[in-house]
Amino acid sequence: MFFIAILLTTRLEEIAYFAAAGGSGWTILKFILLQIPYVLPIVMPIASLVSAIVLTLRLSYSQELTTLRSSGLSMLQILTPILITSAFLSLMNFYIVSEVATESVLQTRTLQRQLTLVNPLTLIQQKHLFRHKDLYISTKNPALSRNSIEGLSVAIWNNTTRRINLITAKELIFEEPMIKSKQLTMFSSFQPNKRNFYDNLYLENIADSSMDVEGFSLYLKQRVTKLNDDYLKMGMLLSYIKILKQKLTLDDTDKKEVKTKIKRAYSEILRRFSIGLTVFTLTFLGASFGISTSRQPSFRNAYYVIGLASILLICIFSAKAVMSKIWLTACLFFLPDIIIIALSIWNLNRISRGIE
Repeated sequence: MFFIAILLTTRLEEIAYFAAAGGSGWTILKFILLQIPYVLPIVMPIASLVSAIVLTLRLSYSQELTTLRSSGLSMLQILTPILITSAFLSLMNFYIVSEVATESVLQTRTLQRQLTLVNPLTLIQQKHLFRHKDLYISTKNPALSRNSIEGLSVAIWNNTTRRINLITAKELIFEEPMIKSKQLTMFSSFQPNKRNFYDNLYLENIADSSMDVEGFSLYLKQRVTKLNDDYLKMGMLLSYIKILKQKLTLDDTDKKEVKTKIKRAYSEILRRFSIGLTVFTLTFLGASFGISTSRQPSFRNAYYVIGLASILLICIFSAKAVMSKIWLTACLFFLPDIIIIALSIWNLNRISRGIE
């Protein structure tokens, strides 16, 4: 619970935005609880690492490790129960990140978008929901104002004209059941004139206007709804890849974009396996380097553990930025695990030979 509480602090900004959006106390509590499966796949490896270090240190300082070795057991045999347990925890962590966390993320997004039916301005204020390449929104007051937005600028890509439309408003005010705007300006273009090579531009200024809340909410949701790989459970993700491969056979498909989506989907699968394997890797690291055979206290092994564990976690988080490059992603996800496991085996062999 300690590690869960610490990692939940990384979600405080999103929780604060949701709470300020006007949800009920039960809805806010549900939103907070839904963050736990999101951070749990990272908590389990760290907790396993700390537990393995504490256990092996106790065995070393209480001389129980020496007793076990004198009975004829090798270091690998002594650590076998720990490693078997960590293997089961790895499978559990894979299930959490692949099935439970995906459902948690989906439910979280659902709760956030349900609030827009009550107050659609919250969707504009929470810019982390706008991960759509065809839409950009900027506001003058990013503060948690529930009923008004000042200095709104919206840039929308128009697929029909292949141009960008710009909408600005001095202020948007939510007065149920209407959304009212002041000094609204719309700058757009008609179908371009290919013969004379010029655009037909359209500029309209409106002092005051209003729009039905439900229509405004549906319009925004259509613009921002996006299918993310981390929303999909493993079975759905594999079906999604199959659908994308079928699209490659169509002539009117942007094959480059589809291939990029396929690579990102495969990288997402690798990410889930990598996070599952991380529990076993860090447990093995902690069990191997947590053994102390020296009479004098030394922090050398602690530095090794901190450094190797940090590199592993940094590689996992960094790989999210290059998900479209599947081979680079695979190296970032699995190469640190291979190196750490190899170094852990090497350290156990050193200890078995009596080398401090």
